[in-house]
Amino acid sequence: MSAESNLYLPPELWLRVLRQHTEPEHLWTHCRQVSSAWRTEVHHIFRERYLQDPIMTELRLHPDDEVHPNAKMHFDRFDTEDDSRCVFTEEKNTSLLSAPSALQPSDPVWTKYVSNYLSRNDTEEELWRGFKYPAHSIRVKGIINDTELPGIRVDYDKGEVSFQWLPMFERLFREAHAIEKGIETWMQSVSIDW
Repeated sequence: MSAESNLYLPPELWLRVLRQHTEPEHLWTHCRQVSSAWRTEVHHIFRERYLQDPIMTELRLHPDDEVHPNAKMHFDRFDTEDDSRCVFTEEKNTSLLSAPSALQPSDPVWTKYVSNYLSRNDTEEELWRGFKYPAHSIRVKGIINDTELPGIRVDYDKGEVSFQWLPMFERLFREAHAIEKGIETWMQSVSIDW
């Protein structure tokens, strides 16, 4: 028996190993690239573990003023007509809508949370003019960014935001990887002599 044959594990065991993996960025950027079976399993892991766990994934809508608090949102469900879309709703008792001076989803300030994001233009000047804070941020474990929410839809009456979850993860981890590489390049360019 050769040494190479000793390294073989059946696919079922590899999938069990993947399910024990605890680093979402590595799962998404590296493990997902191995094979179509691994890609499918990683998507399943993100759908079941990361997206639905409020400790792992959180969406915050940020007002563009300093008076109103952030609206903290968590996964509520998958869209009944399209399971590629996830629906986030506000966390009860800690959000803008349940604050003592609560606004209702139909109030202009709540609407402005998302309209800041939806009305952005693609030109850099339009993106940055008038924005003191990003319109939103998404956190997955230790990664936080204002990654685009593909296909975003807002139900102002229910206080819900929905978007396509797979492309969101793709963009989030691509941006995190680019930031990491940028920091690495910068660190290499800075020489400190002690």
